[in-house]
Amino acid sequence: MQQLFTLTPSVPFTTRTLDKATVLGDYALPKGTVLMLNTQVLGSNEENFDDASQFRPERWLQEKEKINPFAHLPFGLGKRMCIGRRLAELQLHLAVCWIVRKYDIVATDHEPVEMLHLGILVPSRELPIAFCQR
Repeated sequence: MQQLFTLTPSVPFTTRTLDKATVLGDYALPKGTVLMLNTQVLGSNEENFDDASQFRPERWLQEKEKINPFAHLPFGLGKRMCIGRRLAELQLHLAVCWIVRKYDIVATDHEPVEMLHLGILVPSRELPIAFCQR
């Protein structure tokens, strides 16, 4: 699941409003400034992940201690982190287990599917997969 959230977060942006004036690099930002963080860029940055664009779920088992915690923020971070995170993760795990138990999932073609940024990430075309009941 972590690899999926890294490559294609369902909500690729998060925002924060500064509650005090802040200096960020060479910029002085006044209180009330709205910052927008692109979490998809964090996950696809080669500085954060080797072969960042490749689907490698094993990195979360083998290299977890080397992963920068600020490079992966699918539910935000800190006091404004999504309060439904644990419930969402549990529901996703249960749904995947149920689907994999009941179906064989097969590719109907191997052409890449581009992601469109429409406030959330959506596929550019119908996903090329079929579910065959076991």
